[in-house]
Amino acid sequence: MKPIIPTEKRILELLAGGYSTNNIAATLAINRYTVLSHRRSLLGKFGANNSVQLIMMAIRDNVIELKRSEPESTI
Repeated sequence: MKPIIPTEKRILELLAGGYSTNNIAATLAINRYTVLSHRRSLLGKFGANNSVQLIMMAIRDNVIELKRSEPESTI
């Protein structure tokens, strides 16, 4: 697996926490298309077919830890 950058790791953590693309973008103060670009890059780096598989692989490979958290409301 290619190395991941800190922003990619944070996006993985937020995805695992149930955050939507828009919530991640708001939390990190980046454009939603940047989030989508990072997610696409992560899928390629892990060889995952979807976000669920990506998160499972990241936890399995000790890239992120499984944490219980509620996504922040954007309302």
